[in-house]
Amino acid sequence: MFVNLPLKIIGLGRYLPSRIVPSSELEGIYALPTGWVERRNATVWQPHYLPPYTWQSCMALFSVGKKHCLSALEQVCRLAGWS
Repeated sequence: MFVNLPLKIIGLGRYLPSRIVPSSELEGIYALPTGWVERRNATVWQPHYLPPYTWQSCMALFSVGKKHCLSALEQVCRLAGWS
């Protein structure tokens, strides 16, 4: 079903989960030799752990803030005719 809603992008944000996964943990999970991850990827590379069931909408909420996210959701619901 296609719904034509007058939407616009009102801002951009960035969200990184707080838990950084160390190279040693990845090497343990995938049975890699010690130092393999750092040799293959620059030392500036830091993978972050995203917990299961973390949706893009949740990341948007953390990124732009609850106030802006709820305001956008209210507008979409109103335009779609949902109360």
